[in-house]
Amino acid sequence: IPLPLLFLDKDLRITSVNRAYCERRGLGRADLEGRNIREVSPDSLLLQEDVLGAISTAIREGRSVKLENVLRPREFMNKVFNIFITGVERGPERQALVVLEDITEVVERAYQLSMLRQVIGTMQGILDLDRLLYAILTCVTAGTALAFNRAILLLIDWRRDVIEGKMGVGPASAEEAGRIWQNLAQMNLTLGDILKHYDSLSDRDNLPMSRLARRIRIPLTEADNLIVRTVLEQRAIRVTDAYSAPEVSPEIRDILGAKEFVCVPLIAKEKAVGAIIADNLYSGRPISDEGVHLLTAFASQAGLAVENAEVYAQLGDKIQEREEAYRKLRQAQDDLVRSERLAVIGELSARVAHEIRNPLATIGGFARAIARGTRPDRVETNARVIVEEVERLERLLADTLNFTRPTSLDLKPTALNDLAETVFGLLKGALDRGRVTLEKHLEPDLPSVVADAAQIKQVLLNLAQNACQAMPDGGTLRVSTRRMNGGVEVVVEDTGTGISPEDLHNIFNPFFTTKTSGTGLGLAISRKIVSDHAGDIAVASQPGVGTAVTVRLPIKRNEA
Repeated sequence: IPLPLLFLDKDLRITSVNRAYCERRGLGRADLEGRNIREVSPDSLLLQEDVLGAISTAIREGRSVKLENVLRPREFMNKVFNIFITGVERGPERQALVVLEDITEVVERAYQLSMLRQVIGTMQGILDLDRLLYAILTCVTAGTALAFNRAILLLIDWRRDVIEGKMGVGPASAEEAGRIWQNLAQMNLTLGDILKHYDSLSDRDNLPMSRLARRIRIPLTEADNLIVRTVLEQRAIRVTDAYSAPEVSPEIRDILGAKEFVCVPLIAKEKAVGAIIADNLYSGRPISDEGVHLLTAFASQAGLAVENAEVYAQLGDKIQEREEAYRKLRQAQDDLVRSERLAVIGELSARVAHEIRNPLATIGGFARAIARGTRPDRVETNARVIVEEVERLERLLADTLNFTRPTSLDLKPTALNDLAETVFGLLKGALDRGRVTLEKHLEPDLPSVVADAAQIKQVLLNLAQNACQAMPDGGTLRVSTRRMNGGVEVVVEDTGTGISPEDLHNIFNPFFTTKTSGTGLGLAISRKIVSDHAGDIAVASQPGVGTAVTVRLPIKRNEA
């Protein structure tokens, strides 16, 4: 029988062995037969508790027991066995026939295929670069996987023309290596389990192999360097004796500390993106051709996933850059708005001070005249002037407050034609006194606008009053409403004196006026109200002909 076998009595003394067992142990029959298994091999897998129990059962009951996937302890040789134990009669006593089937390669291949399927199916969807690198290196090293003890992944930085170590996975000592192998074999972890373990690590960047990996930084101009050759030539290179190979630099030899290792390229779309270095430092198992082929095939799949993750990371960086740029732009805009507000406040303060200077001077002069009492007959006249100037200041204060305070809108569907008719009623006396003829051109069935009726009425009244004041010798006031381009227009026209081109540029500026009375805030307030309603206001004028003011407001959404 080609499998190793031996007979054991109830005291675990070896009574007989075959040639295969002798070859496995490296001893002759005379060295084995008649001796207790504890003497021959104190660390034998036959001395595991479950195996001893099966031997005892087979001898006692004379039946067969099969133990599957028995791991050899305390030895990082990744050996897995099936053990067949049968109770047989030999002479005066029953003994145990033990047959050992080494299934290490079968288990390795099954694990390799399982892990490869998992990784290839999963890694294309891993867009976090660090998690992806860990998944790739885990497939190279975890359990039996691709049969390597340690692995380092390097990526090319084409902007700097260097290849750099990014991450490493593997044990830091032979003892840790054995412990890792035993734990993984017993837990039968999936790639998902391994990635969860990675996510739970609190100090990922400080892993021993990752610290080693980050020491590697090689310019791509070093064409004789083994790692550079791997990526430039896009082929795997196996080193059997790193201490004598001239292409292995002293730095790499010192970092790895391994006599034998393999370096394979990571390829994406026929372009190298990095490399994987793998070795069997602790097991000492030679790197086989099959292992190199498997690693190369796996790396070709991993390269595309790495490129995808790098593109995703670059996209994330671009998004962050744009978000930061947008944040700075918003900050700059806010700073500018604050500066503009301060400038407006300063200008407004100066203009208000200028506007109140004359009324205050007038009030002061007439009040002092009354106080002196030198002209009793003029007291009533002086007091009337004071009252008029106070009223002027009150109007200035009211208009200034209306212009500067935040607007609170009571938006409701509003009929502009009805508002216009209300304004016409308020102006009837002024129209008659000023010999102004009113022409109305109100479009029937005009859609409602979403507006604050009181504020829009204030705008229309102000525009109509301005039009009347621009016609001191009488004329025609023409008011039109019509639907235009998803909105409603109101046009207020007069046949008055018109506005010069120079003044036309300033008419919306606060306190600008060509009148001898008034605050100069009427049009500024009107434009603010229209703007608050998401509308716009425009003025066209020709000196000696007249002026037309057009107000455009949005209509109700369900009527657009």
